[in-house]
Amino acid sequence: CETGLTDCYVSKGKFYYKNIEFDLPQGYIPRMRFIDEENNIFVEAFSSKGKRRVYQFMPNEKRYKWRRIDDKPPEFFVDF
Repeated sequence: CETGLTDCYVSKGKFYYKNIEFDLPQGYIPRMRFIDEENNIFVEAFSSKGKRRVYQFMPNEKRYKWRRIDDKPPEFFVDF
C-alpha cells in the first residue's frame, strides 16, 4: 500500500468519486475499487443475479463515463 488518500471509494454497495455517488450501468452493484499505476479507476461489480463485470470509471470535468473492460484477464484484478 502507498500512503495518501484517494478521491474515490466503494462503501455499502455504492461508488463515490469526489464525494458524489455514481450509479454503475445496468444496475450493477460495486464491490471493490482498484486504481492502477496509471491512476485508472476500475470497479468490480455484480448484478442482482451474481454476474460479475469490471468497469473503468472515466471522469471528466463536466461528464463521466463507464467503460466495460471484462475482456481483461481475471488475474489482473485478483492480487492487489
